[in-house]
Amino acid sequence: MGCCNATTATVPAIGTPDPGQHVNFVKGMVLGVADYVQEHAYLVGRSEWMVRDLIGYGTASGLAVRVEDDGAVNGPRVHITAGSAAAPSGRLICVGRDQCGSINGWLSDPDNAEAVSAQVADSESADSLTLYLTLCYRDCAIAPVPVPGEPCRSEAALMQPSRIADDYCLEFRLDPPEQWEADAIAIFSAWLDDIVDEGPGSPPLDPEDWADAIREALDAITEGVEDATVPAIPPLPIGVSIDDYDSFLKLAYRLWITEYRPRVMARRCGDPAGTAQDCVLLAAITVPLTGEGGGWQVDGDAEDVIVEQGRRPLIAPLHLVQTALGILTDEDQKPGPPGPQGDPGPQGEEGDKGDKGDKGDKGDKGDKGDPGAPGSKGDKGDTGAPGAPGGKGDKGDPGTPGAQGLKGDKGEKGDKGDPGSGGGPFTLRPRIIQGSPDATLDLTKDHERYDVFITFTPTHVTLPQAKEAGQGRTFFFRSMSGEIDFKLSANDRIDWDTSLTIPYGEARTIISDGESRWFQIADFNSVKGR
Repeated sequence: MGCCNATTATVPAIGTPDPGQHVNFVKGMVLGVADYVQEHAYLVGRSEWMVRDLIGYGTASGLAVRVEDDGAVNGPRVHITAGSAAAPSGRLICVGRDQCGSINGWLSDPDNAEAVSAQVADSESADSLTLYLTLCYRDCAIAPVPVPGEPCRSEAALMQPSRIADDYCLEFRLDPPEQWEADAIAIFSAWLDDIVDEGPGSPPLDPEDWADAIREALDAITEGVEDATVPAIPPLPIGVSIDDYDSFLKLAYRLWITEYRPRVMARRCGDPAGTAQDCVLLAAITVPLTGEGGGWQVDGDAEDVIVEQGRRPLIAPLHLVQTALGILTDEDQKPGPPGPQGDPGPQGEEGDKGDKGDKGDKGDKGDKGDPGAPGSKGDKGDTGAPGAPGGKGDKGDPGTPGAQGLKGDKGEKGDKGDPGSGGGPFTLRPRIIQGSPDATLDLTKDHERYDVFITFTPTHVTLPQAKEAGQGRTFFFRSMSGEIDFKLSANDRIDWDTSLTIPYGEARTIISDGESRWFQIADFNSVKGR
Protein backbone atom coordinates (compact mmCIF):
# COMPACT_ATOMS: atom_id res chain seq x y z
CA MET A 1 0.00 0.00 0.00
CA GLY A 2 1.47 3.37 -1.02
CA CYS A 3 0.66 7.00 -0.59
CA CYS A 4 0.27 7.76 -4.31
CA ASN A 5 -1.32 5.99 -7.28
CA ALA A 6 0.94 4.59 -9.99
CA THR A 7 -0.56 7.02 -12.47
CA THR A 8 0.92 10.02 -10.64
CA ALA A 9 4.42 8.99 -11.78
CA THR A 10 3.50 9.15 -15.45
CA VAL A 11 3.20 12.16 -17.73
CA PRO A 12 -0.35 13.46 -17.32
CA ALA A 13 -2.55 13.34 -20.39
CA ILE A 14 -4.48 16.46 -21.35
CA GLY A 15 -8.17 15.57 -21.54
CA THR A 16 -11.02 15.37 -19.02
CA PRO A 17 -9.81 17.17 -15.90
CA ASP A 18 -9.27 15.04 -12.80
CA PRO A 19 -10.64 16.68 -9.59
CA GLY A 20 -7.92 14.84 -7.65
CA GLN A 21 -5.05 16.70 -9.37
CA HIS A 22 -3.92 20.31 -9.36
CA VAL A 23 -1.33 22.08 -11.45
CA ASN A 24 2.24 22.16 -10.18
CA PHE A 25 3.17 25.75 -11.04
CA VAL A 26 6.92 25.96 -11.69
CA LYS A 27 9.08 28.67 -13.16
CA GLY A 28 9.45 28.33 -16.91
CA MET A 29 6.31 26.23 -17.36
CA VAL A 30 4.13 27.24 -20.30
CA LEU A 31 0.48 27.23 -19.21
CA GLY A 32 -2.32 26.46 -21.60
CA VAL A 33 -6.11 26.26 -21.43
CA ALA A 34 -6.01 22.67 -20.17
CA ASP A 35 -3.91 23.73 -17.16
CA TYR A 36 -6.39 26.39 -16.08
CA VAL A 37 -9.29 23.98 -16.60
CA GLN A 38 -7.49 21.37 -14.49
CA GLU A 39 -6.82 23.80 -11.64
CA HIS A 40 -10.46 24.94 -11.69
CA ALA A 41 -11.65 21.30 -11.64
CA TYR A 42 -9.46 20.60 -8.59
CA LEU A 43 -10.74 23.59 -6.58
CA VAL A 44 -14.39 23.04 -7.49
CA GLY A 45 -14.10 19.30 -6.95
CA ARG A 46 -12.88 19.74 -3.38
CA SER A 47 -15.76 22.07 -2.46
CA GLU A 48 -18.31 19.65 -3.93
CA TRP A 49 -16.59 16.74 -2.19
CA MET A 50 -16.84 18.58 1.15
CA VAL A 51 -20.56 19.25 0.70
CA ARG A 52 -21.62 15.74 -0.31
CA ASP A 53 -19.38 13.82 2.14
CA LEU A 54 -19.59 16.06 5.22
CA ILE A 55 -23.01 17.71 4.86
CA GLY A 56 -25.18 15.66 2.49
CA TYR A 57 -27.75 16.79 -0.05
CA GLY A 58 -31.30 18.14 -0.05
CA THR A 59 -33.21 21.37 0.56
CA ALA A 60 -31.21 23.87 2.62
CA SER A 61 -33.66 26.80 2.76
CA GLY A 62 -36.91 27.93 1.15
CA LEU A 63 -38.31 26.01 -1.86
CA ALA A 64 -41.74 25.67 -0.22
CA VAL A 65 -44.30 24.01 -2.52
CA ARG A 66 -47.97 24.86 -2.74
CA VAL A 67 -50.72 24.47 -5.35
CA GLU A 68 -52.87 27.47 -6.30
CA ASP A 69 -55.61 28.17 -8.84
CA ASP A 70 -54.59 30.09 -11.97
CA GLY A 71 -58.04 30.82 -13.36
CA ALA A 72 -60.67 28.64 -15.00
CA VAL A 73 -58.71 28.37 -18.29
CA ASN A 74 -55.25 27.58 -16.94
CA GLY A 75 -56.33 25.47 -13.96
CA PRO A 76 -54.11 24.63 -10.96
CA ARG A 77 -50.45 25.59 -10.95
CA VAL A 78 -47.55 24.71 -8.64
CA HIS A 79 -45.85 27.61 -6.83
CA ILE A 80 -42.26 27.15 -5.57
CA THR A 81 -40.70 29.84 -3.37
CA ALA A 82 -37.11 31.03 -3.74
CA GLY A 83 -34.48 29.03 -1.90
CA SER A 84 -31.37 26.89 -2.12
CA ALA A 85 -30.38 23.23 -2.14
CA ALA A 86 -27.37 20.95 -2.46
CA ALA A 87 -27.44 18.39 -5.29
CA PRO A 88 -26.23 14.80 -4.72
CA SER A 89 -22.98 15.70 -6.51
CA GLY A 90 -22.30 18.45 -3.96
CA ARG A 91 -23.10 21.27 -6.37
CA LEU A 92 -25.07 24.14 -4.84
CA ILE A 93 -28.32 25.25 -6.48
CA CYS A 94 -29.82 28.72 -5.99
CA VAL A 95 -33.39 29.56 -7.03
CA GLY A 96 -33.27 33.34 -6.83
CA ARG A 97 -36.98 34.10 -7.12
CA ASP A 98 -40.36 32.35 -6.86
CA GLN A 99 -41.28 30.04 -9.74
CA CYS A 100 -44.62 28.72 -11.06
CA GLY A 101 -45.47 25.77 -13.26
CA SER A 102 -48.84 25.00 -14.88
CA ILE A 103 -49.90 21.37 -14.54
CA ASN A 104 -52.30 21.60 -17.49
CA GLY A 105 -49.56 23.27 -19.52
CA TRP A 106 -47.24 20.34 -18.83
CA LEU A 107 -49.98 17.79 -19.64
CA SER A 108 -50.77 19.50 -22.96
CA ASP A 109 -47.24 18.94 -24.30
CA PRO A 110 -47.49 16.08 -26.88
CA ASP A 111 -44.48 14.17 -25.56
CA ASN A 112 -45.70 14.47 -21.97
CA ALA A 113 -49.25 13.47 -22.96
CA GLU A 114 -47.93 10.34 -24.67
CA ALA A 115 -45.86 9.42 -21.62
CA VAL A 116 -48.87 10.00 -19.33
CA SER A 117 -51.03 7.74 -21.49
CA ALA A 118 -48.47 4.97 -21.20
CA GLN A 119 -48.15 5.50 -17.46
CA VAL A 120 -51.92 5.43 -16.91
CA ALA A 121 -52.30 2.32 -19.09
CA ASP A 122 -49.82 0.43 -16.90
CA SER A 123 -51.34 1.57 -13.60
CA GLU A 124 -54.36 0.24 -11.76
CA SER A 125 -56.09 3.63 -11.70
CA ALA A 126 -56.63 5.81 -14.78
CA ASP A 127 -58.18 8.72 -12.93
CA SER A 128 -55.07 10.01 -11.12
CA LEU A 129 -51.38 10.51 -11.74
CA THR A 130 -48.37 11.16 -9.49
CA LEU A 131 -45.88 13.75 -10.73
CA TYR A 132 -42.51 14.24 -9.04
CA LEU A 133 -41.37 17.86 -8.76
CA THR A 134 -37.57 17.88 -9.01
CA LEU A 135 -34.86 20.52 -8.84
CA CYS A 136 -31.72 19.74 -10.85
CA TYR A 137 -28.36 21.45 -11.27
CA ARG A 138 -27.52 22.82 -14.71
CA ASP A 139 -24.83 25.12 -16.07
CA CYS A 140 -25.04 27.42 -19.06
CA ALA A 141 -22.38 28.76 -21.42
CA ILE A 142 -22.97 32.50 -21.81
CA ALA A 143 -21.36 35.78 -22.94
CA PRO A 144 -19.86 34.77 -26.34
CA VAL A 145 -16.72 36.61 -27.46
CA PRO A 146 -14.70 36.39 -30.69
CA VAL A 147 -11.69 34.07 -30.62
CA PRO A 148 -8.90 33.50 -33.15
CA GLY A 149 -9.41 30.58 -35.50
CA GLU A 150 -8.64 28.99 -38.81
CA PRO A 151 -9.53 30.84 -42.02
CA CYS A 152 -12.69 30.12 -43.98
CA ARG A 153 -14.77 29.54 -40.81
CA SER A 154 -18.20 31.10 -40.35
CA GLU A 155 -18.67 34.05 -38.04
CA ALA A 156 -20.60 31.83 -35.60
CA ALA A 157 -17.63 29.47 -35.35
CA LEU A 158 -15.39 32.36 -34.37
CA MET A 159 -17.53 33.11 -31.27
CA GLN A 160 -17.08 31.16 -28.06
CA PRO A 161 -18.79 31.61 -24.64
CA SER A 162 -16.59 33.39 -22.12
CA ARG A 163 -18.49 32.38 -18.97
CA ILE A 164 -20.11 29.27 -17.47
CA ALA A 165 -23.08 30.22 -15.27
CA ASP A 166 -24.63 28.08 -12.52
CA ASP A 167 -28.26 27.38 -13.34
CA TYR A 168 -31.07 25.01 -12.42
CA CYS A 169 -34.05 23.20 -13.88
CA LEU A 170 -37.44 22.73 -12.16
CA GLU A 171 -39.52 20.06 -13.83
CA PHE A 172 -42.29 17.51 -13.42
CA ARG A 173 -41.27 13.87 -13.84
CA LEU A 174 -43.18 10.63 -13.94
CA ASP A 175 -40.45 8.90 -11.91
CA PRO A 176 -38.68 10.20 -8.80
CA PRO A 177 -34.96 11.00 -8.92
CA GLU A 178 -32.50 8.56 -7.40
CA GLN A 179 -31.92 9.38 -3.73
CA TRP A 180 -30.79 6.09 -2.27
CA GLU A 181 -28.72 7.65 0.49
CA ALA A 182 -31.48 10.00 1.72
CA ASP A 183 -34.06 7.18 1.77
CA ALA A 184 -31.65 4.81 3.53
CA ILE A 185 -30.84 7.40 6.21
CA ALA A 186 -34.56 8.02 6.83
CA ILE A 187 -35.34 4.29 7.20
CA PHE A 188 -32.26 3.57 9.32
CA SER A 189 -33.11 6.48 11.69
CA ALA A 190 -36.72 5.29 11.99
CA TRP A 191 -35.45 1.77 12.84
CA LEU A 192 -33.21 3.17 15.61
CA ASP A 193 -36.10 5.27 16.98
CA ASP A 194 -38.41 2.23 17.04
CA ILE A 195 -35.87 0.35 19.14
CA VAL A 196 -36.05 3.15 21.74
CA ASP A 197 -39.86 3.31 21.62
CA GLU A 198 -40.25 -0.47 21.86
CA GLY A 199 -37.86 -0.73 24.79
CA PRO A 200 -35.57 -3.61 25.72
CA GLY A 201 -36.74 -7.20 25.81
CA SER A 202 -36.28 -9.50 28.75
CA PRO A 203 -33.50 -10.36 28.60
CA PRO A 204 -32.25 -7.55 26.31
CA LEU A 205 -30.11 -8.14 23.24
CA ASP A 206 -26.61 -9.31 24.17
CA PRO A 207 -23.84 -6.85 23.13
CA GLU A 208 -22.13 -9.68 21.24
CA ASP A 209 -25.20 -9.87 18.96
CA TRP A 210 -25.42 -6.10 18.26
CA ALA A 211 -23.30 -6.10 15.10
CA ASP A 212 -25.27 -9.00 13.52
CA ALA A 213 -28.60 -7.28 14.26
CA ILE A 214 -27.41 -3.95 12.82
CA ARG A 215 -25.95 -5.54 9.67
CA GLU A 216 -29.12 -7.56 9.11
CA ALA A 217 -31.19 -4.36 9.22
CA LEU A 218 -28.80 -2.41 6.98
CA ASP A 219 -28.68 -5.28 4.47
CA ALA A 220 -32.46 -5.10 4.18
CA ILE A 221 -32.38 -1.31 3.81
CA THR A 222 -29.68 -1.18 1.11
CA GLU A 223 -30.40 -4.35 -0.88
CA GLY A 224 -32.76 -2.51 -3.23
CA VAL A 225 -30.35 0.33 -3.97
CA GLU A 226 -30.86 -0.06 -7.72
CA ASP A 227 -34.65 -0.17 -7.25
CA ALA A 228 -36.92 2.86 -7.46
CA THR A 229 -39.02 1.53 -4.59
CA VAL A 230 -38.28 2.53 -1.00
CA PRO A 231 -37.82 -0.50 1.29
CA ALA A 232 -39.87 -0.81 4.46
CA ILE A 233 -38.44 -0.53 7.96
CA PRO A 234 -36.79 -3.90 8.77
CA PRO A 235 -37.91 -6.02 11.76
CA LEU A 236 -36.73 -4.91 15.17
CA PRO A 237 -34.30 -6.95 17.32
CA ILE A 238 -35.17 -7.96 20.87
CA GLY A 239 -34.20 -4.54 22.18
CA VAL A 240 -31.25 -2.91 23.90
CA SER A 241 -30.80 -2.10 27.57
CA ILE A 242 -31.29 1.61 28.27
CA ASP A 243 -27.89 1.84 29.94
CA ASP A 244 -26.19 0.34 26.86
CA TYR A 245 -28.08 2.29 24.17
CA ASP A 246 -25.35 4.94 23.65
CA SER A 247 -22.80 2.21 22.95
CA PHE A 248 -25.27 0.52 20.61
CA LEU A 249 -25.69 3.80 18.68
CA LYS A 250 -21.92 4.29 18.32
CA LEU A 251 -21.60 0.81 16.81
CA ALA A 252 -24.60 1.41 14.50
CA TYR A 253 -23.17 4.70 13.21
CA ARG A 254 -19.73 3.16 12.68
CA LEU A 255 -21.12 0.29 10.62
CA TRP A 256 -23.28 2.70 8.59
CA ILE A 257 -20.38 5.06 7.81
CA THR A 258 -17.67 2.47 7.13
CA GLU A 259 -19.58 -0.35 5.43
CA TYR A 260 -22.98 0.73 4.13
CA ARG A 261 -22.88 4.43 3.23
CA PRO A 262 -20.46 3.82 0.29
CA ARG A 263 -23.11 1.51 -1.25
CA VAL A 264 -25.77 4.21 -1.49
CA MET A 265 -23.83 7.44 -2.11
CA ALA A 266 -24.73 9.19 -5.35
CA ARG A 267 -21.07 9.95 -6.02
CA ARG A 268 -17.95 8.94 -4.12
CA CYS A 269 -14.48 10.49 -4.21
CA GLY A 270 -12.71 9.35 -7.36
CA ASP A 271 -15.94 8.93 -9.35
CA PRO A 272 -16.42 10.94 -12.59
CA ALA A 273 -17.80 14.44 -12.05
CA GLY A 274 -20.95 14.19 -14.16
CA THR A 275 -24.22 12.50 -13.19
CA ALA A 276 -27.56 12.43 -14.94
CA GLN A 277 -29.40 12.18 -11.64
CA ASP A 278 -27.97 15.35 -10.05
CA CYS A 279 -31.43 16.31 -8.79
CA VAL A 280 -33.29 16.84 -5.54
CA LEU A 281 -36.88 15.71 -4.98
CA LEU A 282 -39.12 18.55 -3.74
CA ALA A 283 -42.56 16.92 -3.68
CA ALA A 284 -44.76 14.13 -5.00
CA ILE A 285 -47.92 15.67 -6.48
CA THR A 286 -50.99 13.48 -7.01
CA VAL A 287 -53.20 14.94 -9.77
CA PRO A 288 -56.78 13.86 -10.59
CA LEU A 289 -57.02 13.33 -14.38
CA THR A 290 -59.71 13.57 -17.00
CA GLY A 291 -59.51 12.90 -20.75
CA GLU A 292 -57.84 10.31 -22.93
CA GLY A 293 -55.45 9.92 -25.85
CA GLY A 294 -53.35 13.02 -25.40
CA GLY A 295 -56.10 15.29 -24.11
CA TRP A 296 -55.26 15.03 -20.42
CA GLN A 297 -56.38 17.76 -18.00
CA VAL A 298 -56.57 18.24 -14.24
CA ASP A 299 -59.98 17.08 -13.04
CA GLY A 300 -60.68 19.74 -10.40
CA ASP A 301 -58.98 22.76 -8.89
CA ALA A 302 -56.08 23.41 -6.52
CA GLU A 303 -57.70 21.82 -3.45
CA ASP A 304 -58.08 18.52 -5.36
CA VAL A 305 -54.32 18.25 -5.98
CA ILE A 306 -52.42 16.49 -3.16
CA VAL A 307 -48.85 17.56 -2.31
CA GLU A 308 -46.77 15.04 -0.33
CA GLN A 309 -43.27 15.97 0.87
CA GLY A 310 -42.40 13.05 3.17
CA ARG A 311 -39.48 11.84 1.00
CA ARG A 312 -37.97 15.30 0.44
CA PRO A 313 -34.35 15.26 1.72
CA LEU A 314 -33.54 18.19 4.00
CA ILE A 315 -30.30 19.70 5.35
CA ALA A 316 -30.58 21.30 8.79
CA PRO A 317 -28.09 24.11 9.53
CA LEU A 318 -25.45 23.34 12.15
CA HIS A 319 -26.80 26.08 14.46
CA LEU A 320 -30.22 24.37 14.57
CA VAL A 321 -28.67 20.97 15.30
CA GLN A 322 -26.46 22.37 18.09
CA THR A 323 -29.41 24.17 19.67
CA ALA A 324 -31.66 21.09 19.44
CA LEU A 325 -28.97 19.00 21.16
CA GLY A 326 -28.64 21.59 23.94
CA ILE A 327 -25.10 22.58 22.95
CA LEU A 328 -26.23 26.19 22.52
CA THR A 329 -28.76 27.52 25.02
CA ASP A 330 -30.54 30.80 25.55
CA GLU A 331 -28.58 31.26 28.76
CA ASP A 332 -25.29 31.20 26.84
CA GLN A 333 -26.50 33.95 24.53
CA LYS A 334 -27.79 36.44 27.14
CA PRO A 335 -25.91 39.77 27.25
CA GLY A 336 -24.12 40.77 30.43
CA PRO A 337 -25.59 43.31 32.90
CA PRO A 338 -25.51 46.89 31.57
CA GLY A 339 -22.95 49.36 32.89
CA PRO A 340 -20.87 49.01 36.02
CA GLN A 341 -23.85 48.50 38.35
CA GLY A 342 -23.65 45.37 40.48
CA ASP A 343 -26.12 42.53 39.98
CA PRO A 344 -29.15 42.84 42.32
CA GLY A 345 -29.78 40.09 44.82
CA PRO A 346 -32.79 37.80 44.31
CA GLN A 347 -36.07 39.27 45.53
CA GLY A 348 -37.48 37.81 48.69
CA GLU A 349 -40.87 36.12 48.66
CA GLU A 350 -43.77 38.52 49.11
CA GLY A 351 -45.58 38.25 52.42
CA ASP A 352 -49.30 37.59 52.63
CA LYS A 353 -51.28 40.81 52.34
CA GLY A 354 -53.42 41.73 55.32
CA ASP A 355 -57.18 42.06 54.99
CA LYS A 356 -58.25 45.51 53.88
CA GLY A 357 -60.38 47.48 56.32
CA ASP A 358 -63.86 48.65 55.37
CA LYS A 359 -63.89 52.13 53.87
CA GLY A 360 -65.77 54.72 55.91
CA ASP A 361 -68.67 56.69 54.47
CA LYS A 362 -67.65 59.98 52.93
CA GLY A 363 -68.93 63.06 54.76
CA ASP A 364 -71.16 65.64 53.08
CA LYS A 365 -69.27 68.41 51.39
CA GLY A 366 -69.69 71.87 53.04
CA ASP A 367 -71.08 74.89 51.21
CA LYS A 368 -68.52 76.70 49.16
CA GLY A 369 -67.61 80.25 50.32
CA ASP A 370 -68.04 83.27 48.05
CA PRO A 371 -64.84 84.13 46.16
CA GLY A 372 -63.25 87.54 46.83
CA ALA A 373 -63.48 90.34 44.26
CA PRO A 374 -60.57 90.56 41.79
CA GLY A 375 -57.97 93.32 42.03
CA SER A 376 -57.15 94.36 45.57
CA LYS A 377 -57.73 91.49 47.82
CA GLY A 378 -61.25 91.52 49.24
CA ASP A 379 -62.53 90.13 52.44
CA LYS A 380 -62.30 86.41 52.56
CA GLY A 381 -65.66 84.69 52.34
CA ASP A 382 -66.88 82.53 55.19
CA THR A 383 -65.74 78.97 54.89
CA GLY A 384 -68.59 76.52 54.65
CA ALA A 385 -68.97 74.08 57.48
CA PRO A 386 -67.29 70.79 56.58
CA GLY A 387 -69.25 67.61 56.52
CA ALA A 388 -68.81 65.09 59.26
CA PRO A 389 -65.91 62.76 58.42
CA GLY A 390 -66.60 59.14 57.70
CA GLY A 391 -65.43 56.60 60.25
CA LYS A 392 -62.03 55.17 59.43
CA GLY A 393 -61.98 51.47 58.69
CA ASP A 394 -60.02 49.07 60.89
CA LYS A 395 -56.47 48.58 59.66
CA GLY A 396 -55.79 45.13 58.29
CA ASP A 397 -53.25 42.85 59.94
CA PRO A 398 -49.83 43.28 58.35
CA GLY A 399 -48.69 40.48 56.06
CA THR A 400 -45.74 38.23 56.95
CA PRO A 401 -42.65 39.92 55.53
CA GLY A 402 -40.82 38.08 52.74
CA ALA A 403 -37.33 36.68 53.23
CA GLN A 404 -34.72 39.31 52.64
CA GLY A 405 -32.97 38.98 49.25
CA LEU A 406 -29.21 38.67 48.91
CA LYS A 407 -27.48 41.99 48.88
CA GLY A 408 -26.25 43.01 45.42
CA ASP A 409 -22.75 44.30 44.76
CA LYS A 410 -22.39 47.96 45.53
CA GLY A 411 -22.59 50.22 42.44
CA GLU A 412 -20.05 52.89 41.67
CA LYS A 413 -20.38 56.08 43.65
CA GLY A 414 -22.17 58.90 41.75
CA ASP A 415 -20.82 62.39 41.30
CA LYS A 416 -21.30 64.65 44.28
CA GLY A 417 -24.30 66.99 43.87
CA ASP A 418 -24.24 70.74 44.39
CA PRO A 419 -24.46 71.74 48.07
CA GLY A 420 -27.66 73.33 49.36
CA SER A 421 -27.99 77.08 49.21
CA GLY A 422 -25.87 78.79 51.85
CA GLY A 423 -24.34 75.48 53.03
CA GLY A 424 -26.39 75.85 56.24
CA PRO A 425 -28.73 73.42 57.98
CA PHE A 426 -31.37 71.43 56.04
CA THR A 427 -34.47 73.56 55.29
CA LEU A 428 -37.80 72.43 53.79
CA ARG A 429 -39.16 74.65 51.02
CA PRO A 430 -42.91 75.20 51.48
CA ARG A 431 -45.58 76.36 49.05
CA ILE A 432 -49.05 77.51 50.14
CA ILE A 433 -51.88 77.22 47.61
CA GLN A 434 -55.05 79.22 48.21
CA GLY A 435 -57.52 81.51 46.52
CA SER A 436 -58.88 80.05 43.29
CA PRO A 437 -60.91 76.80 43.45
CA ASP A 438 -59.64 73.64 41.74
CA ALA A 439 -55.99 74.68 41.69
CA THR A 440 -53.57 72.74 39.45
CA LEU A 441 -50.07 71.80 40.56
CA ASP A 442 -47.74 70.26 37.93
CA LEU A 443 -44.70 68.81 39.73
CA THR A 444 -43.26 67.28 36.56
CA LYS A 445 -41.88 70.76 35.87
CA ASP A 446 -41.68 72.13 39.44
CA HIS A 447 -40.52 69.20 41.58
CA GLU A 448 -37.11 70.73 42.33
CA ARG A 449 -38.36 73.95 43.96
CA TYR A 450 -40.64 72.86 46.84
CA ASP A 451 -40.88 70.09 49.44
CA VAL A 452 -44.03 70.95 51.42
CA PHE A 453 -47.45 71.85 49.98
CA ILE A 454 -50.30 73.28 52.07
CA THR A 455 -53.57 73.80 50.23
CA PHE A 456 -56.66 75.87 51.13
CA THR A 457 -58.59 74.84 48.06
CA PRO A 458 -59.28 71.58 46.16
CA THR A 459 -56.06 70.85 44.25
CA HIS A 460 -55.08 68.55 41.36
CA VAL A 461 -51.45 67.39 41.57
CA THR A 462 -49.47 65.79 38.73
CA LEU A 463 -46.53 63.87 40.20
CA PRO A 464 -43.23 63.54 38.33
CA GLN A 465 -42.06 60.07 37.32
CA ALA A 466 -40.42 58.34 40.27
CA LYS A 467 -37.43 57.61 38.09
CA GLU A 468 -37.10 61.29 37.15
CA ALA A 469 -37.55 62.52 40.73
CA GLY A 470 -34.83 60.13 41.93
CA GLN A 471 -34.55 57.71 44.80
CA GLY A 472 -35.43 59.28 48.16
CA ARG A 473 -37.23 62.36 46.80
CA THR A 474 -39.84 63.26 49.44
CA PHE A 475 -42.99 65.43 49.33
CA PHE A 476 -45.33 66.46 52.17
CA PHE A 477 -48.97 67.37 51.38
CA ARG A 478 -51.50 68.89 53.83
CA SER A 479 -55.11 69.69 52.92
CA MET A 480 -56.63 72.61 54.88
CA SER A 481 -59.74 72.83 52.70
CA GLY A 482 -61.00 70.46 49.99
CA GLU A 483 -59.36 67.30 48.63
CA ILE A 484 -55.98 66.81 47.02
CA ASP A 485 -56.02 64.28 44.18
CA PHE A 486 -53.07 62.87 42.28
CA LYS A 487 -52.30 61.96 38.70
CA LEU A 488 -49.46 59.53 37.94
CA SER A 489 -47.47 58.68 34.84
CA ALA A 490 -48.44 55.47 32.98
CA ASN A 491 -45.69 53.41 34.63
CA ASP A 492 -45.92 54.74 38.23
CA ARG A 493 -48.14 53.95 41.20
CA ILE A 494 -48.61 55.06 44.82
CA ASP A 495 -48.62 52.47 47.59
CA TRP A 496 -51.40 53.27 50.00
CA ASP A 497 -54.62 51.44 50.60
CA THR A 498 -57.09 54.18 49.73
CA SER A 499 -57.68 56.04 46.49
CA LEU A 500 -55.27 58.61 45.07
CA THR A 501 -56.72 61.43 47.16
CA ILE A 502 -55.97 63.21 50.43
CA PRO A 503 -59.25 64.10 52.19
CA TYR A 504 -59.83 67.48 53.77
CA GLY A 505 -57.93 67.92 57.02
CA GLU A 506 -55.46 65.08 56.41
CA ALA A 507 -51.82 64.95 55.33
CA ARG A 508 -49.51 62.50 53.57
CA THR A 509 -45.74 62.16 53.25
CA ILE A 510 -44.61 60.22 50.16
CA ILE A 511 -41.16 59.16 48.95
CA SER A 512 -39.85 57.89 45.57
CA ASP A 513 -38.02 54.58 45.07
CA GLY A 514 -36.27 56.01 42.01
CA GLU A 515 -37.89 53.46 39.68
CA SER A 516 -41.69 53.44 39.33
CA ARG A 517 -43.30 53.68 42.76
CA TRP A 518 -44.19 56.28 45.40
CA PHE A 519 -44.49 55.04 48.97
CA GLN A 520 -46.54 56.60 51.76
CA ILE A 521 -44.28 56.84 54.81
CA ALA A 522 -46.54 58.94 57.07
CA ASP A 523 -50.16 60.11 57.30
CA PHE A 524 -51.79 62.66 59.57
CA ASN A 525 -55.43 63.16 60.52
CA SER A 526 -56.28 66.28 62.51
CA VAL A 527 -59.89 66.69 63.56
CA LYS A 528 -58.94 69.70 65.56
CA GLY A 529 -57.37 71.40 62.56
CA ARG A 530 -60.68 71.46 60.80
